[in-house]
Amino acid sequence: MTKIYDATRLWGVDYWAKENKKEWAHSSGTYEWHLHKKALQGKGYEILGAAIMPFPSTPDGTFLNANRQVGAVPGKETNLAPIYAVQPNGGAKAVDELAVSDELYQSVGIKLWPYLGKFNLDDLLSNDSLVKYLKENKKSVLMHVGNGREKITRPVFPDVRATPDVAIKCAMELNDIPVIIAHVARLCPRTLDLVRETPNAYLDLSGLTSLGRWKENGEDGLPVDAGKTLASLGPQAVLHRLVTEFGLEDKLVFGTTWPFCSWWGIDVVDDVELIEGADLTPSIKEKLFWRNAFNCGLKPELV
Repeated sequence: MTKIYDATRLWGVDYWAKENKKEWAHSSGTYEWHLHKKALQGKGYEILGAAIMPFPSTPDGTFLNANRQVGAVPGKETNLAPIYAVQPNGGAKAVDELAVSDELYQSVGIKLWPYLGKFNLDDLLSNDSLVKYLKENKKSVLMHVGNGREKITRPVFPDVRATPDVAIKCAMELNDIPVIIAHVARLCPRTLDLVRETPNAYLDLSGLTSLGRWKENGEDGLPVDAGKTLASLGPQAVLHRLVTEFGLEDKLVFGTTWPFCSWWGIDVVDDVELIEGADLTPSIKEKLFWRNAFNCGLKPELV
């Protein structure tokens, strides 16, 4: 039986979608978690759990209340590991808010949402107290990254430093903190090579199923410009190349994209079956599905 751990499970409500695209799915919580578990178990998968985190958009642009909602879940549901959203440009306040959330339930890491959080990814490097807290408490850092075209496709977003090159720079400087870069680093070839050579750097696979499905200004929304050629091969071929040509089998971390994947017409089962159906050995699939996530610090308190 194939075991699965979802390392990028969103939890709560995406308030931007709720207010602007009411017809789109915009929530993910206990109901959806049980629904997706049942669907996957019905196909013979064993669910090891998930790392859960707030959505990028909140009513007031801060994350303390959203973190509280996430932190309240593991006491009610088993095998879920909280990840709290943090704004690293907040100085000591960022540490204080993270500590408050950790008092509710200890997190395994933090999530950086730079665009809607209105900060640069490398602001983390300037927050010595936050970096110290992460090291002392053995927490991982999950970084959302953009494709570099946000000024055109999402002009309401602030102009922040949040591309894959900034994320891998942070990982290299935070050399004893695991850093998981989102969306396979937007398929940026240079970043993919650097992740392979950087011991504490990892990539989550969320969004890979969007290739060919989610368009912005008529082109795939996931890749950076330098990654468009690779992206044009489609999800299955890209996954195969990430493993066989880029040598990333120990760096890829499975994660779903619900509810966003529903926006491009698929569900969590499709995210899983992209990997299950890949021409990869069972041992490599095991790494992608859960071992790599546990190795980079995202393991829950398994019950």
